[in-house]
Amino acid sequence: MVRKDSYLEIAEIEFRNGEETRKVIREITWAFAERIEDEECWVGVYAAKPADTVSDLVVTFTGLDIERM
Repeated sequence: MVRKDSYLEIAEIEFRNGEETRKVIREITWAFAERIEDEECWVGVYAAKPADTVSDLVVTFTGLDIERM
């Protein structure tokens, strides 16, 4: 997640063969609109797969840093 101007950008970052690929999957345009002091924002991460997929889903989160600004 990265703040871009007045919105929050959520990206999928994949590492393969030493190369990083970044794909924007969501832009949250209201995240920083009319900010009020001491306002809270909940942040979560998740992974999902289609219900009809037979194989297991293996997910690894590495280097996850959440900073309060």
